[in-house]
Amino acid sequence: MTIRQVLGGIAGLAVLSAVISGCVPGTPTAAPAPAALPDAPLSAPSPSATPPPAPQNSAPDQFLFVEVREERVYKSDAAGQTTSFAGEGGTYSYDPAAGRLSGPLEGVLAGETAVVVGYVVITQIDRNRAASGQLYVLPEEGRTFGLILVEGAGPDGSVRFTYAGEVYVLEPGESVRLEVEAEAGGEGLPAGQTQHDVTVTNHGLLPTEGLTAVAP
Repeated sequence: MTIRQVLGGIAGLAVLSAVISGCVPGTPTAAPAPAALPDAPLSAPSPSATPPPAPQNSAPDQFLFVEVREERVYKSDAAGQTTSFAGEGGTYSYDPAAGRLSGPLEGVLAGETAVVVGYVVITQIDRNRAASGQLYVLPEEGRTFGLILVEGAGPDGSVRFTYAGEVYVLEPGESVRLEVEAEAGGEGLPAGQTQHDVTVTNHGLLPTEGLTAVAP
């Protein structure tokens, strides 16, 4: 066997070995693709933040407006005598057409059945007349205004009050005038009172945004 034949046999074995191993001499072997990683488990969503509790004294969207108007008329004993008297005092104002109420307010609006009571006292001596009034937020146990005990409001917007031991209920828009028995004068006033009336009016629900309150 010649040297050429020996070399040819060696080259043939090399080619055969390359074919068996799936490689071609001189061509780099491709690295096997990495195995696919298992899907990562989905992380649980973070719990949403709990909303803060609503403040206990948050103002309602509307309130019930009740007015207690007390009027006293006095007459001087001496005929033709004019009694000097102070002029108009501080009071509140109410515009029923616009649903706007403004004035000194005692208390804070809160709860679903908030009630604001406007208490007006009008005193007239001869031809002189003076008025004073203020707004009050009705507490749960009710409150007395002059001769009237305003007890509270119902879910239908009605108001309940007591006068002289008798219970009254007014629906929104209703009013009642109570004539008080005449008295003989009063402290610092001349004798001979001729009239004493109390009128209670349920003005119904008003929007809170229409209330302009100032410190009493």
